[in-house]
Amino acid sequence: MTVTPPRPRLAAPNASRAVPRAIWSMAFTELWERFSFYGLQGILSFYLLYSLDKGGLDLGASASAGIVGAYGGAVYLAQLVGAWIGDRLVSPKWVVLWGGVIIACGHVLLAAWPGLTGLGVGLVLIILGTGALKTNITSIVGFLLDGQSDAKRDAGFSYFYMAINVGAVVGPLSTGFAQNQWGFHYGFGLAAIGMLAAIVQYALSLKNLPERAGQVNNPLPSGKLLAPIGYTLAAPAVIVVSALAGWLTAENLSSVVTIVALVAAAGYFAVILSSSKVTSDEKKRVSAYLPLFLLSGIYFGFLFQKFTAISILITDRVDLDIGGWSFPVAWITTVSPLSAVLITPLVARL
Repeated sequence: MTVTPPRPRLAAPNASRAVPRAIWSMAFTELWERFSFYGLQGILSFYLLYSLDKGGLDLGASASAGIVGAYGGAVYLAQLVGAWIGDRLVSPKWVVLWGGVIIACGHVLLAAWPGLTGLGVGLVLIILGTGALKTNITSIVGFLLDGQSDAKRDAGFSYFYMAINVGAVVGPLSTGFAQNQWGFHYGFGLAAIGMLAAIVQYALSLKNLPERAGQVNNPLPSGKLLAPIGYTLAAPAVIVVSALAGWLTAENLSSVVTIVALVAAAGYFAVILSSSKVTSDEKKRVSAYLPLFLLSGIYFGFLFQKFTAISILITDRVDLDIGGWSFPVAWITTVSPLSAVLITPLVARL
């Protein structure tokens, strides 16, 4: 007699693939934050490039590219500082919250304070706030997925990343339309509303965050606080002196930030690879990651030309009039994140 072996039981789809519910709270928080960030990025270059009669500042191509490029680079540099603060001084949960508040203040200033002064103060606040929020909210996502299967971790981060790209699509579409219809400061105001929505979303999810998110994981001894305070005071002093001496201008700002970013990255990897606290296996993994890091840097360098060189090209060479309607310039920047949004559900499913 032939005995048919029992069929293996398959795990229920929801049980095997579902990610923690709190991931969706973090994803929607990040969606609104990216809505505001890329909503601003989509129209910032044109605000600097357009003539005064079109509501812009008419700074010229080289100065505009320098400011926008430096702003983008400084946002990523600030994340090194924000990650350090979230690891050594203040718990990630509160660094994210206060970072969001600072970003919102920057967007409100851009919307309400026309001219170069409002631009400068607003962008500095957004840089500082984004540096605080971006890395720490990603750490919280990691805490939420800690102990989960590799499949759930991959799916959780994929959906989180998809939320980033959704915000990167919807943001420029919204602010670009507002700028096109009513002016730049309405677009900045819409970005501010997006950031306020991010703060509300995050505040509602605070009680559901893991205990680790509310802890300082590697607290800095009180006796070692003097050096960070000194660096905090010295950095703006160096920037002010360099600007007054003429070494730092709008035209060369992007190049200076690029050099600082390269030096910071080299120093970061040097510390990791020389630290006695990092195991030999971890050092091998970091070394293997280096080529990917360099290639991704080149990729993003080309990708972010859509906010500088391509913006200048559009301003100088492209006729945006379609019949009696003007195509919003910011919409052109949504192509790459839209591609990521469309492919991410498939990748997460796999």
